[in-house]
Amino acid sequence: MYNEDWALANLAELLVRQGGIQSRQYLEFSRWRLQLRLLREKEASPEGPSPDDSYQIRRVLNGIERIAVDVLGTSLFELGRKNMPQPESKDAKSKDFVIVTALEEERDAILRKLQNYSRTPPSDEDIRTYYLCQVPTTYPDGTTALYEIACVNLLGMGRQHATNATTDAINRWRPRYVLLVGIAGGVGKMDIGLGDVLVADQIVDYELQKLTETGTQMRWEVHRSDARLLTAVRENTEKKWLDMIKEKRPTRGIPRRFIGPIASGDKVIASTAVLDALRADWPRIIGVEMEAAGVASAIAQSVHKPGFLMIKAVSDLADEKKDSNNTKNWRAYANDVAASYAIGFLQCGIITPS
Repeated sequence: MYNEDWALANLAELLVRQGGIQSRQYLEFSRWRLQLRLLREKEASPEGPSPDDSYQIRRVLNGIERIAVDVLGTSLFELGRKNMPQPESKDAKSKDFVIVTALEEERDAILRKLQNYSRTPPSDEDIRTYYLCQVPTTYPDGTTALYEIACVNLLGMGRQHATNATTDAINRWRPRYVLLVGIAGGVGKMDIGLGDVLVADQIVDYELQKLTETGTQMRWEVHRSDARLLTAVRENTEKKWLDMIKEKRPTRGIPRRFIGPIASGDKVIASTAVLDALRADWPRIIGVEMEAAGVASAIAQSVHKPGFLMIKAVSDLADEKKDSNNTKNWRAYANDVAASYAIGFLQCGIITPS
């Protein structure tokens, strides 16, 4: 039985193996494949395809077919036969990375950076919806590979939702690494600006507290980021991710990348006084957010122990101006910056191939 998705996935993998992600054939194929996905989505819409859409689908498939024949000497039909192994057949339950997002806007920003992703069908064993794809990556010596990726969005904000979703994703996909990507509040007193990228070297969970008549006693819980991924961040000088940013920046400038501790808890912080209280014990905190401690806790209690890294961009400064119109103008840009940095990071050959 012929399966178009299998055919396209197999062709993509074979083209990467033969010529790499920068080859003319792979780039041409990627353009055809994107056009086909858009046309197929329109075809599946309630309005259905127009006569011109049907013609365009045939034209695109003919273009892809020519690449398969010219480069590989085979046809789409042969690549899409059901008895031919799929690229995922090496281990249908194994992924290199699971990307976790807390908000739909964060998820959508990630998906806009990915090509040819697919959505998992409903499952009796998991309530989650995942978006699966392969991200081509190039190593410093010029060799290439494909990372297997699964993206999952939380049902709600906060540590509990993050813990639940991360646990489900780890159990289903057995990832080597988990990335938390999205937006966060930055600490202005640490020279953090709107639109900057924050990478956590450790997650500082502030939620566990003892309340007494004399005040609140923090019982900090600290989770360290994966050393291999953190090293890759520090040593990565590649700037191509900046070219992936498509949202217009509200003011002039370019985003900077900061590494440091991130405070994580279930509270939306919009107070300089609250930030100062957190920084009294952790003066080097560069940002605050609501899910990283939950993701890190799920990983710490998993038998599979994937590595963890948080990448977020600053959408506000967690102060009294958080809800101002000027600050809100940065939100879409920050989502785009976080997604661009994360996917650009993956494309730089940061771990060995599976």
